[in-house]
Amino acid sequence: NVEFAVKYWIQKGAPPSKLILGVPFYGRCFSLQNPTTNGVGAPSSGAGLVGPYTKEPGFLGYNEICEMMDGDGSWKKVFDEVQQVPYAYQDKQWVSYDNMKSIALKVQFAKKMKLGGAMVWSIETDDFKGNCKDGRYPLLNTIKKNLKGLEPDDTDLPTQQPITDEPFKTRPTPNARRESTTEKPVPSEATTDNKSPCKEPGYFVHPKTCKKFINCVQNYPSGFTVYEFDCPPGTLYSTKMKVCTFPYQASECKEKV
Repeated sequence: NVEFAVKYWIQKGAPPSKLILGVPFYGRCFSLQNPTTNGVGAPSSGAGLVGPYTKEPGFLGYNEICEMMDGDGSWKKVFDEVQQVPYAYQDKQWVSYDNMKSIALKVQFAKKMKLGGAMVWSIETDDFKGNCKDGRYPLLNTIKKNLKGLEPDDTDLPTQQPITDEPFKTRPTPNARRESTTEKPVPSEATTDNKSPCKEPGYFVHPKTCKKFINCVQNYPSGFTVYEFDCPPGTLYSTKMKVCTFPYQASECKEKV
């Protein structure tokens, strides 16, 4: 969650004034397997409904969500006091999102932690027409209102380290769910070697399983160093999106989770 991520970065030495808190102007929606089981963590059968503006399964802009909530009143809204965010459900449809209350709490947390500010994704999914009775740009205005008086503390900036002639060393990015990589980096030969899975620099699906991915780092004058990573449980690596994601979003992979 937000608190864990921010405190983790600071614990690892990131200056708070260089951290910008991302605030979502959208929600993730799912189709419930059973409409009577509708709490956090309820089993789903896949992505939720498609919004009239974003037109993407499983994704709804805040403007779409608030218009649905203000419709026939059939949506049941719940505020999760643990995670400090709302979710709502109607029959088999379930959506988790941020509203003015949860965004105000996030921004107040950013001020408390003396972060550099906030950014949004993305401005066109706010209620920019004011269709939901809270005026135009309610989420953006909530951020503006709560950010007033934010003055990042630069006293925690690290002292400039002297520049040395020591060569730059590449190291793998830690796994998203653990503080260490899943395997030690395995150096490979040049791209002409058939044993190397790398033909160019970048991130690619593991040649043997979609549950892993590799990072091909260019060596000079030739060859690659290969780093292997596990995808988090329940996800597969999508070659189109270049991330570990839900299996339905990695349709090019036929492997089961």
